[in-house]
Amino acid sequence: MTIAETVSVPRPGLIRRFFQSPHAAHRRSLLKAFSWRMFGSLDTFILATLISGHAKTGAAIASTEFLTKIVLYYLHERGWAHVRWGLK
Repeated sequence: MTIAETVSVPRPGLIRRFFQSPHAAHRRSLLKAFSWRMFGSLDTFILATLISGHAKTGAAIASTEFLTKIVLYYLHERGWAHVRWGLK
């Protein structure tokens, strides 16, 4: 068996289907990601400021994690939109 035979190739359209959902619109997922990150980043800012003693450091950490985690949350939300478990 060669390495090429053991590598699993995603089915055509799998990536495209990941971003489509019968349950939630993209705008809804983006708005949920944005509003959640606002709360999360405020928490990070407060904690980072208290730990570091510098609001500038807290702001730098909070703004960086805001950008990265909003993308991660959006992808997480779109993935969960395809999970039927727990839906009626």
